Amino acid sequence: MAIPRLSPQVTGIDRVLEPDTPAAGRKLGDVPWPPASTPVSVLRGRRLRAPRPDSDLAPGDRVSLLIPAPQNPPPQHPDGTSHEQPASREGTST
Repeated sequence: MAIPRLSPQVTGIDRVLEPDTPAAGRKLGDVPWPPASTPVSVLRGRRLRAPRPDSDLAPGDRVSLLIPAPQNPPPQHPDGTSHEQPASREGTST
């Protein structure tokens, strides 16, 4: 699940750990999160925890990460969809 952009430079994402996710059963600091991301919270059930490197992760945990925002994201429609155009299909017939 995407979190709305927090600033022009930072956005956030949530990841819910499924039972078959490699992060489940590992320590937060041992998980290879996306490049330049920073874990900011771990929600287990109704308990919000600080993101400590030695925190054990379990299936169902929701990990929130801050990540750098894209430098030139496509403009957005008011409904939140992208203005980005699909790739050209030159040379194909319909």
